[in-house]
Amino acid sequence: MNFDLSPEQYLLEETVRGYLQKEQPVGRTLAAAEAAGSEPGWDGSAWKGLAELGLGGILISEGHGGLGLGLLDAAVAAQALGYGAAPGPWIAHWLATAAIMHGGSQQQRSRWLPGLADGSLRASLIWDQRGTPVLGGRSADVMVLRRGDALALLTPDGVAAQALPGIDYTRPIDEVTVTGTPEPLDGADAALVRSVRGAGHTLVAADSFGGSLRVLEATVAYVKVRQQFGQLIGAFQAVKHQVADLAFLVEPCRGLYWYAAYAYDEGLPDAAAAAALAKAHLGDAYVQAARDAIELHGGIGYTWECDLHVYLKRALLNREYLGDPESLRQELATLEFGAPVGGAT
Repeated sequence: MNFDLSPEQYLLEETVRGYLQKEQPVGRTLAAAEAAGSEPGWDGSAWKGLAELGLGGILISEGHGGLGLGLLDAAVAAQALGYGAAPGPWIAHWLATAAIMHGGSQQQRSRWLPGLADGSLRASLIWDQRGTPVLGGRSADVMVLRRGDALALLTPDGVAAQALPGIDYTRPIDEVTVTGTPEPLDGADAALVRSVRGAGHTLVAADSFGGSLRVLEATVAYVKVRQQFGQLIGAFQAVKHQVADLAFLVEPCRGLYWYAAYAYDEGLPDAAAAAALAKAHLGDAYVQAARDAIELHGGIGYTWECDLHVYLKRALLNREYLGDPESLRQELATLEFGAPVGGAT
């Protein structure tokens, strides 16, 4: 099978990446974080510009003001956002819109989806009240709350949100306490909860691949210009091997999130497993790729002036959000082979 993206999907990726390179480079995100001090926020102008491209409603039907696209399209956009370390809780916003789109009543969809589609409203996701970070909780106009196998809506007057310390300058995280009465999404059930979770795993994996690709390309470019002992460091055999290992770590991961998104859109039986495996593998690979890239940059790689630390810190949040690699692999192993016997692992 010759599986590839469509010309429209490649254009979507190029458009999002081009916007970020021109209007919201990583240096601007760093400057905003430095100015904010210990509680970094994110630049709302980037949200507005990306929303004008249609990203707010990528998973919302055209009848409610969105683009009516599939998860593979959203994942392609997520890769571009990850490549540019885009500020803003886009993944949480997309998952919340999908939950409202497929689980909300007609009244709920009419109330929330048009504003979420055009970016004038922002959504977030409270997935696990035991500790999963809420991305952009303080800036959300509506939040989708998971309660077991059910979903419900919360507005800002029904929650108390407080900033949590975090290292990711691009996506502030918050601790959210429910203080009001959630409004149920009557059309939500266990199947929709699983679907939203699988979509989340796929989108985080896509973001992680985009970031991994960016640090790989930055490293290749650096070893071609950095000189040591009178010659380019890319000419050293040891550096060649390290860069080759980095490329081998990153490039094969593309198909993981592509297939996970495709399986989701086509309703294949292994969609949830493919999404979890993609998220688990890319969660580890992104962290390793960012660390290797910093080492290959030498001393400058550890400085504030070099933007690689932005990607490492983003990778660390991606690794944990909606499930760390170890727990996802254990969950899949239990489903496949049953619980460990006699405490064996």
